[in-house]
Amino acid sequence: MYSTRTTPRAFTHSIENIPFAEIATAYDNLNRQAYGEWVIEQQQHNEYRKEKFLKNWAAEHEAPFEGDIEEEMSFSMDKSKYPGMSAQYKDEFSIYMDSFATKHKMQANAEWIFSQILAKFSTLPLVEYEDDTISASELFKEIRKSPFLSGMLLVCKHSTRSTFIKGQTDEKYKNFSSLVPLVMSAFKKYKNIPYSRWDKDEIQYITEAKLAKVMKMETLPDITVDEVLEARLAGLTIKSGNKMGELRPLKSTFTLYIPAGTALDGLEMLAKIMICQTWVAHPSTRTEYMILNPIDWDNMPDPLIGSAVMLKNAVATIRFSPPDTDLGAIPW
Repeated sequence: MYSTRTTPRAFTHSIENIPFAEIATAYDNLNRQAYGEWVIEQQQHNEYRKEKFLKNWAAEHEAPFEGDIEEEMSFSMDKSKYPGMSAQYKDEFSIYMDSFATKHKMQANAEWIFSQILAKFSTLPLVEYEDDTISASELFKEIRKSPFLSGMLLVCKHSTRSTFIKGQTDEKYKNFSSLVPLVMSAFKKYKNIPYSRWDKDEIQYITEAKLAKVMKMETLPDITVDEVLEARLAGLTIKSGNKMGELRPLKSTFTLYIPAGTALDGLEMLAKIMICQTWVAHPSTRTEYMILNPIDWDNMPDPLIGSAVMLKNAVATIRFSPPDTDLGAIPW
């Protein structure tokens, strides 16, 4: 009599089986192309400046110019002025990311994928400055040593979180939503490091650009709770079509059309969401890992409705008073 033994299938729920290094390679290739085009544009601009300079010189002088035109015109190529990818290359990379996410079924497996990504990042060493703040730029350098880690960082910094996560208000995914600075949240979760410890001038190195921009805002308007509620109501109201006058769902609306001229008009969309407490910032959805106050990153503001009820006989004002900061150049 023969017996059979069943060999268990290998556990495949591991980020090590996802070729994140391919993302870093794809991005770096596109970035090299974009940089090359920028260099050519600068060279062409310099040639135009030379021709214009010599033409003007000839019009004003009898003798030809005999000096060093390179020195005269200061034609040094300053790589630090490279603005990054053009919109064309960014769009091309977004298409690549969509394809990568689909190929590796990232939306269907987002919970364990992002949990493991954050756990992996949390094991990396951190560098502290003398003022006790943590350097995001040094962490970025550490990540860039590895194509695999670099690819994961590009996922965390991708401008469209929904590429990898479907239903960001879902209980399983809300800690990976667009209001969460993913890499920073890894250290908050696993190392108990508050967001306030990070050097504000460097967060763009490891944080998605739109969220980093909101986190670096210098001022927000002084605005009462009633004014916020009024602006939120206007933003949720459908302005045209068959449903004109109806309200969009508070917990699923991620785009607020605030009327022009109001206190919140002109703010970044993520800032409007935070202040108006819609979508993932709604009190029933929000978590400690989200940025809910652009000025005080670890603060979870009181619910608007609760505040309005409790303070109906007083003047309730939301005040923000941040230090001066400069967004600076955003690396990839």
